[in-house]
Amino acid sequence: LLFSVFLLSVLIPTVYTNVSHSLNQTLRARLQMSISGALTALDMVDGQLDLDPEDMDIPNGIALAVFETDGEMLYENTHWEWNTIPMTPDEVNTVTVNGRKWMTLCQDCEVREWELTITAVSSMGYVEESLNNLSIMLSFLMPVYLGASALGAFFLAKNAMRPIKDITQTALAIG
Repeated sequence: LLFSVFLLSVLIPTVYTNVSHSLNQTLRARLQMSISGALTALDMVDGQLDLDPEDMDIPNGIALAVFETDGEMLYENTHWEWNTIPMTPDEVNTVTVNGRKWMTLCQDCEVREWELTITAVSSMGYVEESLNNLSIMLSFLMPVYLGASALGAFFLAKNAMRPIKDITQTALAIG
């Protein structure tokens, strides 16, 4: 039973940390794919920057904007509070806007002579909800596991001691 407690104290934080890391990496990959989709949709037409939204494949729930280096917005797929996020290139940031956590990713790029910053933002709501559900599930399963371990240890010890009990009773009967 003590080993089970030790094992749980090591495994539960490890599982939680790995799931958290995996969910955050998945969200970062979705942001990066959205930025890549915007890059492939950018083109120069008659000396002007052209962005065809039909060519972009932006997953649901991702806000995307393209800015010139002077901060002028050239495109956005949804109205969002872009001034609330840090525009640090190639860096993932987490910001809180109106009480909700968001993951952001900005990428500087150059299309011909245009220097641009493409920014993608997604809510971290499903990450937080998934981690909360995992915590609840682990909190429920931990006592079940410990109870099953204690019950199993009891029956193993009882069966292991049966021959000694039989020998003791035989010795007492012989006298």
